[in-house]
This record gives sequence, structure tokens and C-alpha cells, in this order.
Amino acid sequence: MCLALLLSSCSSLMEVEKSDRVSNEEFLALNAKIEYRGKRSDDFCFKKYADSGDAGILAWCESYVLNDLLDIYEYRPTKEIADQIWQHISWLKASFIENGSDGIRYRKVSGWFSKKYSKNKPTVWAVHNGMIASPIARFAWLVNGHGDIANAERGQVAFDLAVKAFDAMEQDWTSDGYVYPGHDLNGKKGVPLPYNMQAAMGMLAYYLYQADPRDKRYVGRMTTIARMINDAAYIDPRSGKAHLVWPYRGASGIEDSSHAFLTMGYLVRVYELGLVLDDKRFNLILSSFLDGAVGKGSKIRANLKGEKFASSFDSTCYRALVIYRHHRPTFDRCK
Repeated sequence: MCLALLLSSCSSLMEVEKSDRVSNEEFLALNAKIEYRGKRSDDFCFKKYADSGDAGILAWCESYVLNDLLDIYEYRPTKEIADQIWQHISWLKASFIENGSDGIRYRKVSGWFSKKYSKNKPTVWAVHNGMIASPIARFAWLVNGHGDIANAERGQVAFDLAVKAFDAMEQDWTSDGYVYPGHDLNGKKGVPLPYNMQAAMGMLAYYLYQADPRDKRYVGRMTTIARMINDAAYIDPRSGKAHLVWPYRGASGIEDSSHAFLTMGYLVRVYELGLVLDDKRFNLILSSFLDGAVGKGSKIRANLKGEKFASSFDSTCYRALVIYRHHRPTFDRCK
């Protein structure tokens, strides 16, 4: 990967630059100030994980804490913050199981295991591998981008771990994206995973691509997943808005807000790389998402439904700032 060549240039797809887009400096500065990190001790998520042994804690808790630290490192790459990040990655590396017995796939699989949603059988879910490994791969990319020679070895270890998490899901990949594994999931074997799960693996591919653009699989995965999600956002001929029904293919339900933010955040990333979405389509989906997520009469359920910003202000801004950078009025409300 490019980390071995820190002083060389690594080619990448061009980001889309917009005159009305929030600048990188504004984005990173605000991202580093969100008061989300102060609400949790460094080992909060791992204490919860120690009690349950469930990878979902690492995916939906630890990955956010680690990304928060990475936001600071991206803006201010100090030794102190790099050491904190490495502590978290070391914990994740220690909890990563190589060639563990998967109770659903009936084969050896590497990753972070969970017994939820699999009839109490230990299995590795793509959404967990994707969410947990994404910030690990992001660290490798940022080490390279900063030319942080002091952390080059750590960056390489992080990259190798993230690749293992990505490769572990390859047998679940088809022309329809990632599919349900195994034989005991109520007839779901081979059915495409929900879009937020696809997006989690797409985000991992995004960061791995940024760290090593030579592996063409990453762009291929990003493109296929983005097309699937884009196709699922259909246009209401009466309102002209895009209806964002993304739980899973063919579903008629309404997506949970945490899942929707994950999916929309992924679309932002691929749009910034110039993949799949043109300006018109992206702005249509973004405006429809903002109407549903934070507007009056929200269509996205859970804690944001029917609200502007309530008690969840900080965490809402934190997890969605990458989205809001493309909509200055909402971004400015997070300041």
C-alpha cells in the first residue's frame, strides 16, 4: 500500500469542488469541536463490550468514539491524539478473531463476532466488520496523508487489519451486493443485505481505497453499492422529491435514523469522489434526506422524528456533519 511510500504521491479520484461548499478548514475545525467525546470515557464502549461480547457495541459505540478522535487527528495530528487512537485500535485488534467458527456460514470467518440476529449463533455481520474497520482504515489513510513517519508502522498494522475485515466478507459478495450468509436465517440466505449494511462495507472500501488506490476492488464495490442505493431512491411525481426508503430491497418500511445517516453519509463520500451521482441527482437526494431527517413532519423515525434539533443536537451534528457540509444552512446551525 502507499504507506510504504510515504514520500511518494498516491493517485486518487478527484473530489468534486463546489464554490458554495463548506471549506475543508471549516469542516474539520467544527468536527473537532463537537462535544460528543466529552460524554464518554475512553474505555466506555469496551467496558460495555466486555459485558456482552457483542460486536454491535463496537460497531455502534466504539466506531463513533474512534472516528471522533480521528476528526481531531485529521485537523491536529499531534503525538498525544495519535497515541489515543492507537490505544483504541489496539483494543479492536485484540478483539478481532481470525478464522473463528461462524455458526451461520459453517466455515471459518475473520472479524468481530455477534450472536444477535443469528439465533444465538456466533457470526460475523458485514455491517459490524464495515463499521468497526472503517475508522481503522481511515487512520491508515490519514497517517499517509499527513506524512506521519512516526506512526507509519502503526498505519501499516491498521491497514492490514482493515483489509482482513474487508476480505472476510468477500464470499458474501455477489452482483447484487453483499447478501445474507448461512442457512438458518428464515429463508434469507442469498437475499441482499439492507442498504445501511451495504453502506457500511462501502465506507470501508472508501477508506481502503484512499489508503491504497491501486486495488481496483474498492472502487468496484463503492460503485455497485452506490448504484443500488441510488436506484432505491425513487422520485415522487407529485412532489418531485426523492423518497428514501432504504431498509432493504423491496421494503416498504421507514428507515431508522441511525441507519439512514450511515447510508446518506456513504452517498456523500462517493459523490465527493465523482462516482455514480451527478450534481442534480445528489442535490435531490440530499434535500429530500434533510426534509426527512431534520425537517418538520420528519419521515425518518426515532429520536429525530418531527424535530429540528433537540437534546441530541451534538451527536446529531457529529454523525451527520459530513452530510451537512453540502448544505450550509444546516451546517451553520451546528456551529
